[in-house]
Amino acid sequence: MLLSILSTTAIVLGLAGVMPQITEMLRRGSAAGQSALGWSMGMTVNALMGYMNITQYDASVLALGNVAGGALCGIALGIVLRLRERPVHTQDHALCAGCAGHL
Repeated sequence: MLLSILSTTAIVLGLAGVMPQITEMLRRGSAAGQSALGWSMGMTVNALMGYMNITQYDASVLALGNVAGGALCGIALGIVLRLRERPVHTQDHALCAGCAGHL
């Protein structure tokens, strides 16, 4: 029982940590500081843990948390790949990184 409670708490905390990062990337329109490799590793770990929760522990509820975590990592990975190398715009385009063509 304690293991289930701790596992569920870990999944909730993990999901709660991903959402602000996704929101911030979308709000800023930039994936600066984000790693496609890191998000890919997150997807892999969630897939492996989901597999273990289903096949070895018969913990389908915990596996659903892993599926949700993997899906959020996939969304974040898509955002990182889509927004990679995009300049961050400022009000004064002279200060934009990589934005010389907009002057």
